[in-house]
Amino acid sequence: MAECSECGESISMPFKCKFCGEKLCSKHRLPENHGCEKMDQYLEKQRNKKIIYDAVQEEKEYREKSMREKRNILGKFKNVIKNVRSPRRRSYRRSPAAEAFRYSFPDMATFTLLGLIFLGYILQLFVPGFNELFQLVPELAFTEPWRLISPIFLHGNPTHLFVNSIVLFFFGSELEKRIGTWRFVKLFFISGIIASIGYAIYMLEITGLNTPAVGASGALYGVFAALAIIAPEIRVLAFFIIPMGIRTALVVFALFDLFLLTQQTPIASIAHLTGLVVGLYYGYKVRKSGKYNRSWLI
Repeated sequence: MAECSECGESISMPFKCKFCGEKLCSKHRLPENHGCEKMDQYLEKQRNKKIIYDAVQEEKEYREKSMREKRNILGKFKNVIKNVRSPRRRSYRRSPAAEAFRYSFPDMATFTLLGLIFLGYILQLFVPGFNELFQLVPELAFTEPWRLISPIFLHGNPTHLFVNSIVLFFFGSELEKRIGTWRFVKLFFISGIIASIGYAIYMLEITGLNTPAVGASGALYGVFAALAIIAPEIRVLAFFIIPMGIRTALVVFALFDLFLLTQQTPIASIAHLTGLVVGLYYGYKVRKSGKYNRSWLI
């Protein structure tokens, strides 16, 4: 016979507590019925084990997540380097110095065009007869075809030059990084030339006027429109003060030019709209092909 360690009752088949080892009757066999202190110690130990296990698992998940992020960043960097390359590759191999320069300054065409625009304006100011020889005159546009290209690099006044330079600097460099130098230059000149043709035809056939025109606005509208199609997530400051999405800004400027087209203003709105249409078409083709860098910033 054994005695219950809790109440002293004599029992022939006692129960043994697995925590403290005491012999107990049926009434006190449960740990909570005989105030088992070792059960509390056991539960505390289990809780500590769980806390340690959770901490280890959390650390493991954090390390795995960090490794995945590093691999993703490396993959994005490789894609950026790959997509920055000009779509039309040359047959010869560049030197390491040339490759490093090209990747460090992927928007050199933009800065080259800016330099030509400033050079053109300086020549307008200091070379007699330069403006008259190279400006876009509708009646001479098709007999002297250089006048379809040369007006892109001429401007009417410092304000005209400043606004177009700012647009080219921001939108041109962004588009060049996304579609490559060759396609950017092609779009710039095609938009500018077709804008000049559109202006000449409109003035001769619709208005009957022979008003000369200068400026890169037609080409820049093509750049602006193409970028709006390729990168609609970009936000801009319309008129330098109103923040809005680039596509919304494009619509606003297009409507503004349509309004100016009905007014007698010195602004060549038809050239703007013609360049815009070219840019929309070109941007749609590039976006559909998928051959452009979707995110320049890593």
